[in-house]
Amino acid sequence: MLSLLFATLLAPAVAAEALPAVDTSDPWALPPPPPLALPEDGSRPGWARQAPNPRGQTDFTAYTLEWGEVRVGLNSVGFSVFPGVQVSTQPVLDAVRMPNIALKMNLLQIGTHFDGAINGSLGHMGTDTMRAVYVTAGGCVSVIVTPAWSLHGGAQWIYGNAAGQPDLDDTAERVAPYGVAVPSDATLHYLEERLAYVVRAEAVTLRAATDIRLNRRDSIVLQGQAVIWAWTRYPGYAERFVTEDSGYLPLGDSYTASIAWQFSWRNVDLRVGGGVSSVPGAWLLNTVDLAWRFGGTTRGHQGKRLKAWRTGGQEVAEREGPKGEVAPG
Repeated sequence: MLSLLFATLLAPAVAAEALPAVDTSDPWALPPPPPLALPEDGSRPGWARQAPNPRGQTDFTAYTLEWGEVRVGLNSVGFSVFPGVQVSTQPVLDAVRMPNIALKMNLLQIGTHFDGAINGSLGHMGTDTMRAVYVTAGGCVSVIVTPAWSLHGGAQWIYGNAAGQPDLDDTAERVAPYGVAVPSDATLHYLEERLAYVVRAEAVTLRAATDIRLNRRDSIVLQGQAVIWAWTRYPGYAERFVTEDSGYLPLGDSYTASIAWQFSWRNVDLRVGGGVSSVPGAWLLNTVDLAWRFGGTTRGHQGKRLKAWRTGGQEVAEREGPKGEVAPG
């Protein structure tokens, strides 16, 4: 949660730093990213040679996809339905018959450096033997300390309710084609009998992140999160994660910390890295992702400028210019 504290303290201090001015005629307008720079020698204007885009990432920040932009990734698929409003789903949960939807709204913009968003999600699973639902709600803030460095922080409330007996055989059949190790039939049947329950659970998580942008393509992303409070109506089900007393949890029992390298090209984002977590492998959710992004005014104008450079040389591309570029909002 340090990022949230730093954001609050630093927001007034960085307000005077030179960034593109906000378009006051449009209450949803955000500062445009730095325009594509065309090398004087006429060489290709590669992404690694461009100035960073402070609002380029949307998963661990308060920023959303640009209006009309679509992101198709391993961890989520989303699109922006209105300026500052993003809808998404998690394909992994959809694949195991838990349809889900998430909403994120960037509602607070103070100057050119501070953004605040609210977010929430809903998921449901229904089989012949089991019913489950989860709901989340929370918020996050992002502050641009410098054009190359930002801080992010937020909190999330999670509620889950499940009843019945899970059909682990069906779930195993669905995940097996993806290379996931599946227990034996005897083990699955044993677990099904042991997991017959009615349970309600709640939890509160805190999350902090920072990204250091070397250029428009390369960034270093550090993330950390922890469950600080949890409660279950049937403690025996969740005893691996929550003590029978429930309540506030030690940081060492529920943490995740990771560091990753973020590649961001014109239409493709790739993140790779490593981390540690109290639940083995949980850090992979923050460090492994591949996504294709398209649509939106910014990418459209960047594409036109690159096309002009390829077909007509630098003079034509300079005339095409950075007109109309806006940052994701």
